[in-house]
Parts: sequence; C-alpha cells; structure tokens
Amino acid sequence: MTGSPATSRGSFRLDMDFHSRWFTSHLAYEIEPTVDGCVTHIQQRLADIKHLLEQAAIMNQTRSMAKAAAVGPST
Repeated sequence: MTGSPATSRGSFRLDMDFHSRWFTSHLAYEIEPTVDGCVTHIQQRLADIKHLLEQAAIMNQTRSMAKAAAVGPST
C-alpha cells in the first residue's frame, strides 16, 4: 500500500495491491478537494481472474442444486 500526500491536482492518492490464489488486483483511490468538500475517484484493475470465474460458476451450480433440493421434486 502506498500513498502520496499530493498529486498534480492537489489531491491525495492511495494505491493498494492485492494478491490471492484466485486473482491479483490493483486498487487506487484519489481524493480530490472541491469547493463543497471532496470527490473520491476509485479505480480497480483485476488480473488473472480465470480461476475466480471458474469458482463462481461452480458456486452458482451448487446454489442452483441446493435450491432445487430445498423445493423438492416437482409433481
């Protein structure tokens, strides 16, 4: 995680990198002062999400099977 007190626009920027077995991600927040307060800009980049998508598909299939079992056989 890195932060910079000011960018060229006079705003504050915070960058974070995440790593897991399913994906890698870079998340950046930029807080920009305005007359009324501030505006937050958020940017996220996901990479290597193939395994994450495969896991989501398995979870959706399992959820569908559980719903069908809870309802019972149709007559």
